[in-house]
Amino acid sequence: MNVSLLAELIPSRRRGILLITQPQKFQNDVEIIAKILYDVERTTSMKRFRLFLIISALFCFLLLCLLSWLNFFYLPKKARVQVIQEIEKQTGLKVDLGRLSFHLLRGLTLEKLAFRDPKEGKLLFQADRLYVQCLWFPILLEKKFIASSVTFDHPALALTRFPDGRWNFQNFIEKMGQKSASTFFTPKISILRGELLFTDQTFSSPFAKHLKNVNAKMVFGLPVHIRFKVTFGLKESPAFLSATGSRSLTGGAWEVSLRAKELSTSDLAPYAKRYLPLIEEGKGDLSFEVHIDRKGTVSLEKIFFVGKTRFASQALKGETHCRLAGRWVYRPDEKEGFDYDFKAHLEEGIFQTSFLKEPFRETTGELLFTKDALSFRDVKATFGK
Repeated sequence: MNVSLLAELIPSRRRGILLITQPQKFQNDVEIIAKILYDVERTTSMKRFRLFLIISALFCFLLLCLLSWLNFFYLPKKARVQVIQEIEKQTGLKVDLGRLSFHLLRGLTLEKLAFRDPKEGKLLFQADRLYVQCLWFPILLEKKFIASSVTFDHPALALTRFPDGRWNFQNFIEKMGQKSASTFFTPKISILRGELLFTDQTFSSPFAKHLKNVNAKMVFGLPVHIRFKVTFGLKESPAFLSATGSRSLTGGAWEVSLRAKELSTSDLAPYAKRYLPLIEEGKGDLSFEVHIDRKGTVSLEKIFFVGKTRFASQALKGETHCRLAGRWVYRPDEKEGFDYDFKAHLEEGIFQTSFLKEPFRETTGELLFTKDALSFRDVKATFGK
């Protein structure tokens, strides 16, 4: 405490007398004033602190009452019905919703959410929980609901391609595409522990594959742009795949990079048999880049494969450990549909030709093959058993 400032509080006449006749008395007066001011300041601070505690406790009590009202009365009853009706209106699908609740950190939580085909009633999508983080200012000021992030916990999607080439979600996608851009928000979407059951009925024997442990992150930015990262495995297979990519939703092409470990052609059958008839069986690590344009042309560039491969054609059969590189293109508007160009570096291969009884062993070199031709270059081999 500054004594000189406190001394100013003593009347000037008394201060002068005390300074001359009783300096000790003057010092005592200053200390008494300092103590009084300290007590006053401390009392004021305590009152302010107590007021803060009372206001905070009142705010917490009101917030608790609001959350209780939301989670036990409004959301489970009135809001749940409104949410179901709005989702059905926007998607055209039948919606089932178990419970709707709100949490300060996770936001809105939709439990046991399911989408079904409105005609056949088949299950198309379900999720144990859906967490929606929302922006509060648009809700309070403009009464608009805008999500900043959406998280799917353990979702399961049934994706089916029918014999005529259409998909089970095609009507839904076409309907959503007709809506104006203002009806959409641009959130961050996360998928945790997802599953995908893919079925293709365009083959004589329908092909089905179960993708497990799907984890994905997708970010929608402006101008309408999507970036994503996905990792997943295959049920009853050691294969593990990861993909990253992006696309401009205003008419740009998909740009995707994919990597796979311990992938086998049996995991992709019958696609491998249809589009790569020369390769009977292959297993190893694979990476490539995918480009999909607006016309539906699919181009696989920078294909790189390391592993064991078994080749099969009318003139040549064989098995080898190889490093394979090349490209593959699918054009839906052409009769043949696809084309490819590959180069395989052979290591310790065994090959059997249709015109020789004895096989070629310890084969090394390069194998070049396209859809219409097959050739060798710089080949060294041991002939016979």
